[in-house]
Amino acid sequence: MNILMKFIWNMSKKIIEKYGLAVILSFFILMGVTGIFYSFSMAYAVGDESAITSAALKMIAEMNFRPNYFSFYYFPVAVYLYLPFIALLMIFFRTSGLFSSIEQIKEFGTIDFGKLLPFSRLITVFIGVLCIYLTFRITEKLFKNRWISLLAGWLLASSLMFVQMSHFARVWVPQVFFILLAFDYFAGLLAKEKITLKNYIISAILIALSFGTHTIGIVVYASFFCLLLIRHDGTIFEKFIKNKNFWLANLVILLLVPVIYFLNPGAFYRYGFYIASVANQGVATAGQSLGVIGGATYYIRILFEHEPLLLTAFGLSALVLFFKKRRCKL
Repeated sequence: MNILMKFIWNMSKKIIEKYGLAVILSFFILMGVTGIFYSFSMAYAVGDESAITSAALKMIAEMNFRPNYFSFYYFPVAVYLYLPFIALLMIFFRTSGLFSSIEQIKEFGTIDFGKLLPFSRLITVFIGVLCIYLTFRITEKLFKNRWISLLAGWLLASSLMFVQMSHFARVWVPQVFFILLAFDYFAGLLAKEKITLKNYIISAILIALSFGTHTIGIVVYASFFCLLLIRHDGTIFEKFIKNKNFWLANLVILLLVPVIYFLNPGAFYRYGFYIASVANQGVATAGQSLGVIGGATYYIRILFEHEPLLLTAFGLSALVLFFKKRRCKL
C-alpha cells in the first residue's frame, strides 16, 4: 500500500510539474473570457475603458503613429499593445467582405467602437496570460524551484483583483505587464557575472516603457537601483557615483521621457493637473473627496478587502527581507 501511495504521489508531482503552468494559464483564460461581453455595444459602461480602444481605432483610421487625442488621457505606451491586434481585426473586416469600403470601417470605428470592446478585453486577457508567465519566469530565476514558481503563477492567476482587471480594456493589466517585464530582466541580471553597458541600456528602456504606460510604472526604477545595490560589484561609490554605465542608463531614461511626451502631450498635462489637485485637495474617489493620507489609506483598504491573504503575506515577507543580513559593502 505504501509503495502504491508513493508511486501515485511521485506520478502526481511529475504531472503537476510538467503540466501545472498550462493548467494555471487555462484556468486564467477561462476566468478572463467569462463576461467579456458585459455591457456589449455600450462604449462607456466601465469607467475609462473606451480610451485605449478608441485611440487605437483613430490611429488606424488616420494612419497616425501618435495617440495624441483628447479622449486618450493615458500615457501612450499601452495603446501599442492593442494596436496590432485591432489593426488585424480591421484588415479582417475589410478582406472578409463585412465592410465594403475603408470609409465604412472608419464610420464603424467612430460611431460603434463600443462593439469592439469585447475584442479589446480579449487582448487584455492575453496580456494577463503573459503577466502570469512572467511571474512564473521571475520566480524560477530567483528561487530555481518549480513548485514555488507554480505557486506564484497560481496566486496571480487566482487573484480576485487581477482577474477583475483582466475583464476590461483599461491600462492596469498592460501596466502590470511592463512592470513584470522589467522585473524579469532584472532577475536575470542578478546571476550575471558582470553587468554590461547593453544591460544598463535595456534596463533603462524597460523602465521608460513602464513609466510610459502609467506614472506608477516608475516604481521599477527602485528595483533597478536595488539590483545594483545588492550585487557584489564594489562599494556604493563604485556602483553608483563612479559607474558611468549607471549614469548613461539614467540619461537614456531622461531622453525617452520627451519621446513619451511627444507621443501624447495631453497625458502629461492631465496627470500633472491631477497630481497638483491631489497635493492641494486630496484624492477624489468613490464619490467623495479624501485628503492625501485618506486617499492612501483608501487604496490600502481596497487592497485588503480584495486580497487580504496576499497583502498579509506580502507584509510579512517584506519584514523578513528587511531584517535579513545585508551583504552590501559600504
